[in-house]
Amino acid sequence: MPLISDDSITINSIPMTDYASTAAPATPASGKSRVFTRADGLYYMDDAGAETGPMAAGFSNPMTTAGDIIYGGASGTPTRLAVGTAAQVLTVNAGATAPEWAAAAAGGGTYIRDELYDNTLGSAGTWDVSSISQDYDHLELIFTHRSDRASAYDNAKILFNNDSTASNYYRQLHQAGNNTTTHSVGGTTSPVCITSVGDSALANSFAIATVRIPYYTSGMLKLARCVSEGYVGAAEGYNWDASLKWANTAAINRIQISPETGTNFITGCRLQIFGLKGA
Repeated sequence: MPLISDDSITINSIPMTDYASTAAPATPASGKSRVFTRADGLYYMDDAGAETGPMAAGFSNPMTTAGDIIYGGASGTPTRLAVGTAAQVLTVNAGATAPEWAAAAAGGGTYIRDELYDNTLGSAGTWDVSSISQDYDHLELIFTHRSDRASAYDNAKILFNNDSTASNYYRQLHQAGNNTTTHSVGGTTSPVCITSVGDSALANSFAIATVRIPYYTSGMLKLARCVSEGYVGAAEGYNWDASLKWANTAAINRIQISPETGTNFITGCRLQIFGLKGA
């Protein structure tokens, strides 16, 4: 519906009028202006009777669906890009001419560390973990341990795939503790690679061990790096740093951990096993 009063609309203090006719409107009064339509669009007339038009069309919204975005197409034309799928990221196409949705690229240097096993002994016992996942590159074991041996000290042994033949294992050891340092230069054929605390050690003291087994599913001989530390007295501690070789090329799918001399680890000892691999 056209407006017929010269000052019915005011924009930036300039009165405007909608003149719905294809004929030339009357020249506005001094200080007035007029907006009117013709068949080819919208025109503007100042108070001297000069016309400007047709005016450019307004912005045309190309979006149709929730999640759409707008980008500049050819010559800057507003163009619709539909929403991508879950977890996609916005990137640029191969021709570097327009945005597009694509799967996120894997991050460089990203490593996955999944917990495969977690057990805290509810009563005295040992650990026997079987059916270990073969979907990782490396294994990492972290455990607290205290033997029921009637002594301040004990050790712990690790067996792979239920292989209890001592000659299939070989250990090299560096030990420090109680102001002494010992090197096991020649090594020994033994699966004992962790030192532990015994039943008469400092109350509430548990040894802590970390064992890393690289490439546990590969066809090479298996090597493990074993580090353990603990306190048997208020001012008497120790540290073991050992390497353990298992002379077998089979993939490791079972790990058993038990005291060397004692029968069991006490209640409250905890074992966690993690699988590590590249993303």
